[in-house]
Amino acid sequence: MELSEIYGSVEFGHLAFECNEHLGLHIITNDAYIEFLDEKEEQVASGEEGALIITSLNNHVMPLIRYRIGDIGIPNDEKCPCGRTWPLVKSIQGRINDYLVLPSGRRVTWLHFYHQFYKELERNVFSISQYRIIQDKKDQIIFEVVPGKNYDPGMLGRIKNNLEEYFIHLGERIEVTMEVVNDIPLGSTGKRRILISRVNQ
Repeated sequence: MELSEIYGSVEFGHLAFECNEHLGLHIITNDAYIEFLDEKEEQVASGEEGALIITSLNNHVMPLIRYRIGDIGIPNDEKCPCGRTWPLVKSIQGRINDYLVLPSGRRVTWLHFYHQFYKELERNVFSISQYRIIQDKKDQIIFEVVPGKNYDPGMLGRIKNNLEEYFIHLGERIEVTMEVVNDIPLGSTGKRRILISRVNQ
């Protein structure tokens, strides 16, 4: 079976996966209960965007109940042809306010191009200890990396090429600049944001 996409988090592990029917991501209801809420804290309809509110069903040490993870998703009430009865998520739109604005004006989250650089990180997990993507212009992103103990400078060129080719495939031209930095500071929430875009659509 081919799995095209997996959604999860540090707090909950794997939460949903895409089967080879590609209708959406199946929510693993054995592990968590996920709500999709609008700004009024009401459940959104199928096909509408909502904030993901997650309750863990397996964490007995530190229960997380109705945890607002900061992601946006679109539920889908269709039945998947694969036969699984787990509810579907049409798509995960990513972190709230963490969108990349493409030259055409289209917005995408970093999850859309995550695999274009993560496959390089998987080959040498200790090459990079931290990374962050910053966008100040529609046609340019800066990919910051903090070297790890097995730092491989050649990886930076491969990540740059993979990302630029991916954007070209989308019909967009974005220059990727790789920068080596000593540290990536924590944000005001105590977490490091993977994507920071300062571009308005």
